[in-house]
Amino acid sequence: MPLLQRALSFVRNIFEHKRVEQDLCDEIACHLELLVDAGINDGLNETEARRKALLELGGIEQVKQQVREARAAYFFDTLLHDFRQALSSLLKTPSFSATALVTLALAFSASILVFCVAQAGFVRPLNYAEPNYLLQISVESQLPELSQADVSLPRFQLIRSNQDVASVAACAGEVLPC
Repeated sequence: MPLLQRALSFVRNIFEHKRVEQDLCDEIACHLELLVDAGINDGLNETEARRKALLELGGIEQVKQQVREARAAYFFDTLLHDFRQALSSLLKTPSFSATALVTLALAFSASILVFCVAQAGFVRPLNYAEPNYLLQISVESQLPELSQADVSLPRFQLIRSNQDVASVAACAGEVLPC
């Protein structure tokens, strides 16, 4: 089937669904009547000819379903049907819908937060020339309960003024020991 004809068929199946279904019913009914007439011409009475035609056809609804599945827009048609059914179901139970919506919003927010933290901490490199050579500076404390203590501001300024150090930064808060 040429691409343009297939695209037109796709559009027709999506936007003219009722007419396409009516055409399918009419076509199958016509085909069934032709089979019944052929049976009558072979010498069968009308009841036997109709029964033989139905057996030969394989069931009207089964044939309809096979034709629907062969159409260009079958996937989108069933997707649209499922979406309508889900929306209808959600509109019938607004309390469940609200609970599901809030749960999804919280789940999305949590996953975005985890991604942002992981990306900032693990994926994006530190804003230093050579992040592999970073050091944590602390001083040994004389108190037995503190094995390490933070560096005081005057000591930090002394380290910063040293000519051998490329750059020095300070942060406030708890720093985990290495």
